[in-house]
Amino acid sequence: MKNDDLLIDAQSLEKNAELGVEYLGELIDAYLNQATETVAELYGAVQENRPQDLGDMASRLAGSSAACGASAVAATLRKLEQCGRNEDLGAVDALLDQVIAELQTTQQYLDDYVHRKGATLRTSFTPPRGVSLALRSGDHRTRDFRSI
Repeated sequence: MKNDDLLIDAQSLEKNAELGVEYLGELIDAYLNQATETVAELYGAVQENRPQDLGDMASRLAGSSAACGASAVAATLRKLEQCGRNEDLGAVDALLDQVIAELQTTQQYLDDYVHRKGATLRTSFTPPRGVSLALRSGDHRTRDFRSI
């Protein structure tokens, strides 16, 4: 089994490609935009100690990832979803870093795939800046500044 087989569900990708190259490009562009927005929101949910929101957002992006054939991203997001559902933020730093790395690799694969089909993506996944450093402190508790 090649690494691409673990990264991408080729059947899902091919099924989308059967609907037309233009459709495929638009679908992947929408997915990459959603991924950029949602990953930033995932970091916000962790920083603000909102595990339920983390789980809900991870679940939505996991579904979109699976629909676009991004199976590795979807699998990691399902783990993140479980962390949120279990209100266990201990492993989320590593999982969020993994999601970003997988999204970047997946984007490269999808861009190459769409290009081979004769289309060009108009957008790209952009990881949030600087948020990873804020999470590395390990303090995921919400601070109450009302009493200050």
